[in-house]
Amino acid sequence: LALSKGHEDLLHAFSDCIDVHSKIKLIIAGDGPEKRKLENLSRSLNLKNNVIFRGLIPNKDIGKLFSKCLISVSASKTEAFGIVNIESLRAGTPIICTNTEGSQDIIESGKNGFFVNLVKKNDLSKKISLIIQNWEFFSRNALDTFNEKYSEQNISSHAEKIINFIK
Repeated sequence: LALSKGHEDLLHAFSDCIDVHSKIKLIIAGDGPEKRKLENLSRSLNLKNNVIFRGLIPNKDIGKLFSKCLISVSASKTEAFGIVNIESLRAGTPIICTNTEGSQDIIESGKNGFFVNLVKKNDLSKKISLIIQNWEFFSRNALDTFNEKYSEQNISSHAEKIINFIK
């Protein structure tokens, strides 16, 4: 939990979501220098009953966490590759994320998730509503995207594209 991960903006945007989705929960996984500040912000925004700080999750358990979630939200201000988004796709969990370098190749807006502007009033809430209204469509497309681009069978062609891009 560091400044570059955008959790502070996420908490502010999430507080708007409670008006529309009163029972929704935000699970924040990880640990870091901003944790206490984020916990305090969560309390001051009256999100105590809606935000769960899970701490560090072992890599082997990340898929289990994603498979239990309705949506994955990535609030990063910058992200070189976005492996966490690929892990979400593998579990069939649609993604809402900021438009970072790494997410641009992963997110197909309106298909497997959406890009969000966390400082734009109600943008997160609207995107959550769109996914909830047609969750099966987004979930199926998340799995399809993973299988088409990132599964074991296709990872070598993806790696080749990255290597050629770097050259």
